[in-house]
Amino acid sequence: MTAASPSPRNSPLKMVAILGRRDAPTDGVVDYCDFLREALAHQGVSLESHAVPWVQKGWVFSLYGLWKHSRAWRGSWAVVQYTALSWSKRGFPFIALPILWTLRLRGVKIAVVFHDAFVHPSDRLINRIRDRIQNWIMARLYNYSDQPILTAPAATLCWIPRGERRAAFIPIGANIPEIDVPRTFDTKQFPKVISVFSVTAGAAQAQEVQDIVHAVTHAGNCIGPIRLEVFGRGSEEAHDLLDHGLIGANVELRVHGVIPAPEISQIISKSHAVLNVRGLTTSRRGTSIAGIACAVPVVGYGYPGTDPPIDAAGVLLAPWRNPQFLGNLVVQLLREPPLWNELHERCRRAQKEYFSWSAVARRYLEALSVTGSAQRHSSKYRVLVLRDHPSLGHTSLLQHKAHHPKLDILVAYQRINTDPHGDTAAPQGQNGNGPANDAGALLHGYPWILIPANGHAHNGSSRAALRSKAVRQLTQHGGFDAIYINDGPAANSWNVILRGKEVPIIIPARSRNGNSEFKSKLARNSKNNAAANPQNLEKSVESFVHAVESAISRARTRP
Repeated sequence: MTAASPSPRNSPLKMVAILGRRDAPTDGVVDYCDFLREALAHQGVSLESHAVPWVQKGWVFSLYGLWKHSRAWRGSWAVVQYTALSWSKRGFPFIALPILWTLRLRGVKIAVVFHDAFVHPSDRLINRIRDRIQNWIMARLYNYSDQPILTAPAATLCWIPRGERRAAFIPIGANIPEIDVPRTFDTKQFPKVISVFSVTAGAAQAQEVQDIVHAVTHAGNCIGPIRLEVFGRGSEEAHDLLDHGLIGANVELRVHGVIPAPEISQIISKSHAVLNVRGLTTSRRGTSIAGIACAVPVVGYGYPGTDPPIDAAGVLLAPWRNPQFLGNLVVQLLREPPLWNELHERCRRAQKEYFSWSAVARRYLEALSVTGSAQRHSSKYRVLVLRDHPSLGHTSLLQHKAHHPKLDILVAYQRINTDPHGDTAAPQGQNGNGPANDAGALLHGYPWILIPANGHAHNGSSRAALRSKAVRQLTQHGGFDAIYINDGPAANSWNVILRGKEVPIIIPARSRNGNSEFKSKLARNSKNNAAANPQNLEKSVESFVHAVESAISRARTRP
C-alpha cells in the first residue's frame, strides 16, 4: 500500500534567501535575513542564504553558479532580496531579471522582497533615467514573481498599478533586540533624554544636523535640560556640527559612534523620545522603528495615514523638512504625560502585531503558504474619518467603530488640544496642565493620526495650504475605501480640499448644516448614553456602516 503524499498546504516550507552585493560596514538586508532565519526556525521552517557573487565573478559565471545550486531547490521558495545597489554598481539592476529567469527554469517558486521600492526624485537627467529604469525593473520583477513582498504599502508606490493587491505587505523588524518594559512618564525626571539613531553622511548631513539642533534646542528651552544621545552610522562624522550647533543650548550631547545592537536597545529604552530626521519615517526603515521595538515614542518626518503599522504605533509625524513643527511635536510629547503613556502603549501593541520578528515570520508563512490562490483580501472597509479635535462626545462611538468587524477606521485630527486658537504643540499651562492633559483618555481605543499642518507655516506657505497638501497626500496614498467628514461647520472646507477625489466622501447632514448644538448635547450626555443606552451606540455604528456601504456601492456603479 502506497503512503499518501503530504498535502502541499501541510508540507513544511523550504526557503532560500537570494542575496546580492553586500554593503559595508553593515548590511541591513543581511541582518534582516539573519533575524528572519532565527524567527522562522521557531516556526519549524529553515531559511538558507545564497549570495550571488556577481561583483567578484561577473554576471555570466554568477548565473551559471546559481543554475548549478538551484538544481536542488525545485519546489522550494527562493526569496530574492531586492535593492537597486545590491544588484548594480550604479543603480541599473538589470541582472535581477535573469536571476528570476534562471530560478523559473529550475522550477523554483519565487518571492521578491522589495526593500528599496522608492526612487528619489532628482533634477539631473541621468538620475531621472535611472529612476525610470528602476521602476521598470521593479514592475517586471513584480510580475514575474509568484509572490511579491513589499516592505511599504502598495498605495505609496507609483510603479504598482492602482488597485493591484497581489503583493503581501510585510513590515521589516527592528535590527536591534526588542525591550518591552511597561513604563509611565516621569515628569520629575531630568534631563529628558532624546535619542537619534544614525545620521546620513554626505550632502544631507548638514540639513539633518540643523533639524536635530533646532528640535532639541526648542525642547530644552520649553521643557528643561535635555540629553541628546546620538549613535549609529554617521554619528561620529556629525559630532563637530552637532557640537557647534548646540553651543549655548540647554542640551548635553553624547555621541557614541557605531555600537553593538544590544547597547543601542539599552540607550533607546532609557530615552523619552526617538527623533528621526533621516528620511521619512516608514515601516521599511530600521532606524525609524528602533524606538517602537523599545516601546519609546518616535517623532519624525512623514505622511500620516499612508503607513498603517506606523499609524498603529502612534508615531508623531511632521511635514518634510519643517524643523519648527518637529520641535513643537517633541515639546508636546515631553510636556503631556497622558499622551506619552498612550503612545508608549501603542508602540508595545504595534511591536507585537507588526514589527516583532515572530510577527514578520508569521506573515511570511501566511503569504507563502497560499501559492496559486487569491490573496486574503480584508473584508473590512478602510475608512478615513476627518475631525478637528478629540471630543468626549465621540470617543465611545469611535471606539465602537474601531472594533466593528466590517470597519478599519483611521481618525485624522487637525489638532490634539481643545483650544481652537492654539497650535497643536503649544504649551498648555505652567506645568503642562490644561485641556490637552485629557488627550490620553480621548485618544484611547481607536487608531488616530495628527495631520501635520497646524504648526508654524514655512517657506511662505500658509497653515491652510499646508493642511491641504497633507490631506491630499493622505487620501492619495492611504488606500481608503471611503472618507467620512464629521466636522460640523468645517465639513464644507474639507469637501473643497477633497473635491475631485475618486474615493467616495460622506458628509452627515448635521455636519453639512454645522449643527454644533447637537454636538454639545451629545458631549454633555455621552457618558450617561454610553452606560445607560449601549444600544444607541450600536445603532449609530450600524448606521455608519450602512452609510459607508451605500457610498462605496454608488461609487462602484458610477459610470
